[in-house]
Amino acid sequence: MKQLLYKFSRKGLLVGLTLMAILLANALNYFISIYFEGEFTRVDLVRSTIIPIVLVPILAWTLINRAFKLARVERELKKIVTFDGLTKLYTRNAFLELAHDSHQKAIENKTELSILALDLDLFKSINDKYGHDSGDYALIKFGELVSSLADDKYICGRLGGEEFAIILPQTNHDTAKKFAEYLREKLKNSILIYKTNEILLTASIGISRLDLKQPQSFDELLVEADRALYLAKRTGRNKSVTYDAEKILKQNLQTSS
Repeated sequence: MKQLLYKFSRKGLLVGLTLMAILLANALNYFISIYFEGEFTRVDLVRSTIIPIVLVPILAWTLINRAFKLARVERELKKIVTFDGLTKLYTRNAFLELAHDSHQKAIENKTELSILALDLDLFKSINDKYGHDSGDYALIKFGELVSSLADDKYICGRLGGEEFAIILPQTNHDTAKKFAEYLREKLKNSILIYKTNEILLTASIGISRLDLKQPQSFDELLVEADRALYLAKRTGRNKSVTYDAEKILKQNLQTSS
């Protein structure tokens, strides 16, 4: 039924249902007339044609309008569940579902895959200094920037607050690093003006990649990107860092000592 709603207009469905009702009414009336009376007269034809023409449009129009309304509500709910209200990027659940599928395809097809974990630096200070509406504006503009740069090639999601992630299918480490740096530089050089307030945004980015020889699970890849992100923030922010187990271990040792 939903496919019909998407394919035809209300008037088209109304005409189609009315014609079907006329055909069915005539067919049913024909068999009844032949069985009980032995003939199907013009009066029978007119009766089985007029009644559907009068009744079906009234009933069908009400049902069609309700069906269209339900379909519209369903589309809106799906949109809310799929896309973040501010950034228009994928919501956490939608992103993770798409990311898992992309990860599985990369393993099956033995193609490269990279993940970026992003965090807007000192974002809380924007909310504290200018107000939450300024923070929302910054998130909106950041979402627009990410969408414009990623196009349809990459899967971009808001994981929560000022935390984001991007899946780069069929993308090796070098290309992922270049994209991360390009995005970081674009953001750093963007000056946002909101209610006369000048907002400067920077981001720290962690990068991990799929090992085709010993493929990590998606969760492991995301953890690696998060650890690289953490290292980027601990070593000055506004930079992109590639996951390196030895580098992470060394930093952890320095932090604990």
